[in-house]
Amino acid sequence: MDRTEFELNKEIYKSGIRGTYLIIPVLLKEGCAFNPDGLIEQELSNSELDDKSKLIEKRCKDGYVKKYLLSDKQNPFSLNLPNENVTLRDFQLFLFDNGIGFVTMLALCENKDIGNIYALVNTGYVGTDDENSDSYSLIYDKISGIISKNNLKIYLDKDSIDLLLNESYIFNFALTTKRFENLDTLKILSMNVHKQIEMESDFEDASEADINYTSGARDVKNKTYRWGSCISSLDISFVYACKDIPKDEEELISVVKDVTECDLFLTILAMIQKYTCMRLNEAIHESLYVSMRGEHKKATSKSVIQNLKRQALEFRAFGTLAPSQISRWNNVCETYRYLLEAQGVEEALEEIEQKIELINSDQQQKVEKRQNIVSAIIAIFGLSSIIASVMQVVEYIATGSSNMLISFAISSVIILLVLIYWLTSYFKEK
Repeated sequence: MDRTEFELNKEIYKSGIRGTYLIIPVLLKEGCAFNPDGLIEQELSNSELDDKSKLIEKRCKDGYVKKYLLSDKQNPFSLNLPNENVTLRDFQLFLFDNGIGFVTMLALCENKDIGNIYALVNTGYVGTDDENSDSYSLIYDKISGIISKNNLKIYLDKDSIDLLLNESYIFNFALTTKRFENLDTLKILSMNVHKQIEMESDFEDASEADINYTSGARDVKNKTYRWGSCISSLDISFVYACKDIPKDEEELISVVKDVTECDLFLTILAMIQKYTCMRLNEAIHESLYVSMRGEHKKATSKSVIQNLKRQALEFRAFGTLAPSQISRWNNVCETYRYLLEAQGVEEALEEIEQKIELINSDQQQKVEKRQNIVSAIIAIFGLSSIIASVMQVVEYIATGSSNMLISFAISSVIILLVLIYWLTSYFKEK
C-alpha cells in the first residue's frame, strides 16, 4: 500500500516551527478618552492588508482601526511564564473606533516543544487547571500595567482571571519547509496544530466534525498548496509552507510576522464584530435588569430604547462586514465566513434585534395604556361638561324671556331637520 504524503513527510514536519498568538480583548473605560501615552501608532502593513478589499483599506485609513506598538524600543516587550517555559513577545494593540480593542502577544517554539504552549492554552480546557492561575495572573497584570494609562482595561474582570484565555481567542500556526500536494495532508496538519500536538502525530477526533477547513489556491504549475487552516469557536489554526525558516531568533520572528500578519488581522476583523454584539447585548441586559430591580425608572425609557435601536442599526449598517466585502479572493472570504459562523455573529445580531423589538413592544404597550387612561379622564371631564351645559340651558329656558324660548325652539328644529336630512341621505346610499 502506497504511503500517503503525510506519512512520507513526517520527518520534515518534525523540524517545523510552532507558534500561538493570544488575542485578548480590551475596552475603553467608560467616560474616558483614549490616551496613547507609552504607545506609538503604526500604519497597518502591506502584509496585514494583503488580499483585503479596497473597502477595508479605505476604512482602515479613515480610522476604523488603529494599530499601536510599545514606544520604548530599547526595552522590548517580553513576558516569561516559568510554569510553562513560554515567553510572550511582540505586544500589539488594535483599537477600533467604538472603543473595543485587542492585544496580541506571540509565543514561539520548536515543534517538539509545543507541549509548553499546550500547557498554557490547551484547547478545550483553558481555565480549568489551577496550575495555570499564576500564568494567567502574570498575563493579566502585565497587560493591565501597560494599558491602564491609556484608559483601557481588559474586557474580563479580574475576579474571573481563570477564564482569561477562555474569553480570548487563540491563533495557532505552524511553519514547515515543504508545500502540500493534497488537501487531506493539510487537514491532518491543521488539526494537529489546532490540538497543539506535534505536527507528525497520528491523531483523529470524531467529535471535531464541526470544524471548518480552508486552504490557499492550488498552484497551477507546481500543483501544490501553500497553506491550510481549520477554524473552531476556540481558535483558528494555520499551517504554512515557508521556503526558508531562519535559525536566528530575530530573523525568525520577522518571517513569522510576514507570513501570519494577513490572517491575524483577518481574524481580528471577525472578532470585533463578536465583541460589539456582546457589548450591545450587555447594554440591553443592563437596561432591563436595572429597570426590573426598580433602581432607575428611566432604564427602559423611550430615549434609552431608541438609543439601543440606533446603536444596533448603525452597527448593522456600518459595523458589520460581509465576506464579500473583505476580499475578492474566495479562500479569504471563506476563512472569514467560517470565523463569523464559529463566533455566532449573525445569530447574535438577530438576537439583539429581537430583544430590542420586544422591549420596544413592551414600551409601546405601556404608552398605549397611559394614553387610554388619559382618554378616559378626558371623556369623564367631557361628559361632566356636557351635563353642566345641559343644566345651564335648562336653567336659561326656565328663567329666560319669550325671545329666548323662541330662539331655542327654532335652533332645535333646524338641528332636527339637518339630522333627518343626513339620515335620509345616508340610508338612500346604503
